[in-house]
Amino acid sequence: MQNPTASEPSPAPGPPRRPARWRRCLRWTAAVVFVLLLAFVGRCLWVFRDRNPGYALNLALSRAPSEAAPRALTVGFARAKITPDLSDPQRPVWLAGFSQNRAATAVHDDLWALACVLDDGYRRFGIVALDAIGLFHDDVLEVRRRLPAAARLDYALICATHNHSTPDLMGLWGPHPLRSGVDPRYRERVLTACVATLTEAAAQLRPALIHYHEIPTPPAGLLTD
Repeated sequence: MQNPTASEPSPAPGPPRRPARWRRCLRWTAAVVFVLLLAFVGRCLWVFRDRNPGYALNLALSRAPSEAAPRALTVGFARAKITPDLSDPQRPVWLAGFSQNRAATAVHDDLWALACVLDDGYRRFGIVALDAIGLFHDDVLEVRRRLPAAARLDYALICATHNHSTPDLMGLWGPHPLRSGVDPRYRERVLTACVATLTEAAAQLRPALIHYHEIPTPPAGLLTD
C-alpha cells in the first residue's frame, strides 16, 4: 500500500521552449528571406530575358547583279563630336577600362563618331566608328531601328575603338561594383550621333575609286605572348 504522503517523482526536465515572440521572429525572418530569394530569381530572369524577341538578320548577299552589270561606287562620310560635358559636378563622367570610381577631370582630346557609307549601286552599307570602350548589341539594334527610310541603308554596323579613357557605356566602371557607370543622357547622345552621322553620310554620297595594296607579311613573330 502506497504512502499517501509520499510525493510523486518529478518528470525529467525537457528542452526549454522558446518564447512565442521568438517563434514569430523566426517565421518573419523566413518569410523575408523567401521574398528576397524570389526577387533575386526574378531579377536574374528579367536580366537574361530575350530583349529583342523575333529579331533576325539575313546577311546572304548575292554577287550576281553587281558582277553582271557593275555600277559606279559611291562613298559618303560624316562625323559628330561626342565629347561628354564635365561642367556639372553632380553628374560625374565615369571612365571605362581599368577600374571603378575613375571620374573624368578634364578633356585631353575630343571624342568622335565617324561614319562611312558605301554604295555599289545595288546595296548600301554604313559603318560608324565610336571613340568608346564598347557598345552593346541592344544599342546597335536601337540605332538600326531609328535610321530613316530615306537613308536606304541595307545594313549598319557600329564598332568601337576600345578606348580606356572614354565614358562608360557598358555599366562596368561606375563608382563601385554595384552601381552602373552609364549616364543615360550620354548614352542617348551617342545613339543619336550614330543615327545622325549615318544619315548625313548617306546624303553625301560621291563617286569614288578603291585602291588595294597588299604587303606580304610572314606570320612568324606576329604573336609572341
